[in-house]
Amino acid sequence: MATILIARGQINAARAVIDSARIAEASLPHLLNIPEADLEYILGNPARARMLVHNGLTSADEHGVVVGTDELWLRAALDDLAVGAHADAADSVTELNQLAEQLGTGRAHRNHLLASAIVNHDHQAATAAVTLAREREQPHELADTLMTLAAHNIGDPTQLREAYEIFGNLDALLPRARLRHLMRTHGITIPGRNVTISENERLLASLIADGLTNREVATVLATTEKNIEGRLSRLFQRTGYRSRVELATAMLTGEYTPY
Repeated sequence: MATILIARGQINAARAVIDSARIAEASLPHLLNIPEADLEYILGNPARARMLVHNGLTSADEHGVVVGTDELWLRAALDDLAVGAHADAADSVTELNQLAEQLGTGRAHRNHLLASAIVNHDHQAATAAVTLAREREQPHELADTLMTLAAHNIGDPTQLREAYEIFGNLDALLPRARLRHLMRTHGITIPGRNVTISENERLLASLIADGLTNREVATVLATTEKNIEGRLSRLFQRTGYRSRVELATAMLTGEYTPY
C-alpha cells in the first residue's frame, strides 16, 4: 500500500501507512524499511535512506530472517555505488547471489541480476533481468527494472517507452514524471503533450493536497521552489481554486478537474 501511495504522489499518506504498521507491530518489520527508505530518497535524504536500509538488514540478521532482505541488499548495492564504494557494492552483489540461491524466488533472482548488471556494468545480466521480469508478469516490477537500468546507463533506453506505458496503466504519476526526465536525457520522444500537462498538474495537486511544502514538492519533482510557485499559480488560475486548502479539498472530494 505504501509503495502504491508513493507512486501516486501521496507521500505523507504512505508514511502514515508505514507508521500504522509499526505501531501494530507488524511481522517482518524490516520490510517496512524498504518503502520508508524510498520516501527518504524521494525527499532528498539519501543518508537517512541508507541508514534505514542498513538498519533493516541488521534487524533481519538479528532475528535470523532472510525473507525480503534481497530488496534491501539491492538498495544497499545501489547506495554503495552512488557514493563510490565499489567494493562494498560488489559485496552486496555477492550477498544477493547467495540469497537468490537460498530463497529460490524469481524476485530474488531478478534483484541479483539487476544489481549485478548495474554494479558490474554487465549487459548480459541486464538482459537476463529484463527477461526474468517479463516472465514473472509483474507490470510494476518490469517497469521498475527497465527504468532502473536506464537510470544507470545500461540496457536499451528505447525500452523506457514500454516502462512509461506500464506506469501510465498503473496511474503511477511519480515514476511517470521521473521517466520523462530520463526519456529526455536519452533523446526519446515523450508521447501525448496534453497527457503530460494533465499528469504534471495532477501530480502537483496530489503533492499539495498531501500537505507537502513548496520546498518538499520541488525536491520530489527535482526542480526549484520558484518553478513550483509558478506552476502552482498557473494551476490556481486554470482551476479557480484560491488556496492550497481549496485545492486539497477538491482532490479529496474528487471535484478536481484534470487539464
